[in-house]
Amino acid sequence: RKQLGTPRTVALTATATAQARDDIARRLGLSEAVRVVHSVDRPNLTFSVEYAGGNRAKQDFLVEYTTDRRGKSGIVYTGSRKRTEELAELLSGAGLRAAHYHAGMPPRERSETQRRFMTDQIDVMVATNAFGLGVDKPDVRYIVHYDMPGRLEAYYQESGRAGRDGEPSECVLIYTSWSAQSPRRFIEADHPPMSELRTAWRRLCTSVGPGGMIPESGLGNFDGAVMALRAFQESELVDSSATRALSDNPDARISSVTVDRHREHEFEMLERMLGYAQTLGCRRSYILHYFGEKPVESCGSCDNCQNAVGADGSGLVERLIRLRAEISKRDRMDAIDVFEDRTAREIASARPRDETELLEVWGIGPVRARRWGAELLGEVQAWEAEHPDAGPRVVAGSTAPKTSSSQSRRPDHADMPLFDALREWRKSRAQEEGVPAFVVFSDRTLASMAQVKPTNMEELFTVFGVGAAKRDRFGTAVLELIAEFEDGAVNG
Repeated sequence: RKQLGTPRTVALTATATAQARDDIARRLGLSEAVRVVHSVDRPNLTFSVEYAGGNRAKQDFLVEYTTDRRGKSGIVYTGSRKRTEELAELLSGAGLRAAHYHAGMPPRERSETQRRFMTDQIDVMVATNAFGLGVDKPDVRYIVHYDMPGRLEAYYQESGRAGRDGEPSECVLIYTSWSAQSPRRFIEADHPPMSELRTAWRRLCTSVGPGGMIPESGLGNFDGAVMALRAFQESELVDSSATRALSDNPDARISSVTVDRHREHEFEMLERMLGYAQTLGCRRSYILHYFGEKPVESCGSCDNCQNAVGADGSGLVERLIRLRAEISKRDRMDAIDVFEDRTAREIASARPRDETELLEVWGIGPVRARRWGAELLGEVQAWEAEHPDAGPRVVAGSTAPKTSSSQSRRPDHADMPLFDALREWRKSRAQEEGVPAFVVFSDRTLASMAQVKPTNMEELFTVFGVGAAKRDRFGTAVLELIAEFEDGAVNG
């Protein structure tokens, strides 16, 4: 800007924190700039996090979620080019009109794929973050982040491509205990240690042209090239435009203060992203607070607000989360592998008295009950002793809403024969249609069927994992099988 004579300048950004806005103004020398800031709140968007135990569970959820929204426009963001192709193939195999998009595709193919999406020839676009610029489709009904971004700005900006027509739309993040691993690797790769900075500087010294001009190739194919150049600028080895070297000494002193500070900042941003994924509070409030706006007490629409326990149990949730942190540290396990946030909420609602009642809580199986049941029950008893006037308990599983994508019911022993029969039917049907078994129905959906034993289409539609498309496609066969099984059980 100084080189251009400090012309009149406008800086525009869609999603920036107050700190980022200050940084932009400082870098552009806009100390007295007029700032116009509009709210980032999008009331028509609902936010939720799906906790998955493994890659198969992630795929299972994605297929069920998108199949239940067949015919609606959606985008699935993932972190690698290869995964866009794999997931698009998976969804296509489930009968969806899906395609992939990434920067490694030929330009003509990218343009054609985007055109097909914009003209409703494709329902589900599986893409890297390369898919976004110029994409202004008003009726995108859902955004799924299959992989967690490293910053909340990126997550919210990409989620903001849903519901631009103002109609209700969904934003879902699939989260696992290892979701932060990939962002951490990217941060480390983008912020080279001193040994790599020295190597990069020596390489640059051998490639500069007359007058110290840095060639267009710069540092070549080097992940940390941007931060390396910033380190060289800080060390006064390269000019402010990063086009000319100011030294030809291959052993010149290099300062890594800028690199180290930026690395620390990026890790702080990742922690804020993790905070969003793990929060027990209102997710919309978390986002608004992050961007410097006044948070709402409860949006009433995110998964946490939908599944919130009453005030009587809120303090117990916090105690259970603290207990989980202690167990995680003691047993050297990821917290999510001990139990999930939803499990803590449901324990706080049910307040189980013994192991039998504890086993009825979502997310608590025999292994968890055996390992940590005494500690969990102890926390419940201690909390109740401190709150003798607490409200009534809620029977485990009785209030779990269908809107929660994690919902499932474990069939009791009397339901196991029906569960097995449903699995055999699913296997046969999947072979007929040439698709993986879980594309027909997941195990947890079959378990719910074996528990509920629906007798008509209306009852079947209330079972988790049964959307309108699957009801119409498989409903008759499922109801006939359940009816035959029940008749056999009665007559037998």
